[in-house]
Amino acid sequence: MPFFPPAHAPSALRTAIACLWCSIALVALLTAAAWLGIGGVAYSASLLVNNLLTLALLVFITLKLCAGRGWARWLFAVVYALGTLMTLYLAVFVPQSFGSLPALLQITGLLQLVLQTAAMVLICIPAARPWFKRQM
Repeated sequence: MPFFPPAHAPSALRTAIACLWCSIALVALLTAAAWLGIGGVAYSASLLVNNLLTLALLVFITLKLCAGRGWARWLFAVVYALGTLMTLYLAVFVPQSFGSLPALLQITGLLQLVLQTAAMVLICIPAARPWFKRQM
């Protein structure tokens, strides 16, 4: 299974996949930072499990998007919507919780939002749709 779509895939899809791999790398770096006690991120077993599950899910979705599986767009849309709603809820209704996070978590959280929003938009634009229809 390829890690990136082939050269003939729409450029929007290739950019979306690059955004998702960057998002995956951020989760991996955050997991390592917590493990090593860097950046003020406190290590906990629940954080480790959460990050490993997030990594696994994002890698799975990214690989399936590379393979042109249309259902992976829907799965990513659900995961993206849930994560974005949770982030917006915290930012709007419990802003002190976001402010109390270490700077590393704040920065990576915002980067994740930008990267995943870009990926979500790019896999849904008309230029990317034929890739998913061809790969059925």
